[in-house]
Amino acid sequence: MDIILATHCEIPALAFRDWRKFGDASGYVASLDVRTDWIAAERDFYFEVEPLQKFIDALEAIDRTLVGTARLKPLWEEPFVEISGNGRGEILVSGLMIENGHRTQQVRFAFETDQTCLAPLIASLKAAA
Repeated sequence: MDIILATHCEIPALAFRDWRKFGDASGYVASLDVRTDWIAAERDFYFEVEPLQKFIDALEAIDRTLVGTARLKPLWEEPFVEISGNGRGEILVSGLMIENGHRTQQVRFAFETDQTCLAPLIASLKAAA
């Protein structure tokens, strides 16, 4: 299953591709695919059930009020996706992708969209959860 943030244009884009639930139902993995003006990155993104539910709850609050921040990140690791509303209908999408290993690599990204992207994203996340 793919969950795509509908930004009304090809770039910028954020998608959780090939969303899968762990066999023990403790969490999820998806390939986080990000495209901004000049950044293009794709990396497996792992997170647990509890952070996903908090993310969905916070997104619903932003959708109602247009203010606030929703962050999806694993309990014990640094990578994250964050969606913030400024109260004027503008939505900031940002995050950090990390590959730890012999050579640690990081990608920080950010782009703006509008509040119309929230309801479809929330519906897709609820269906996947």
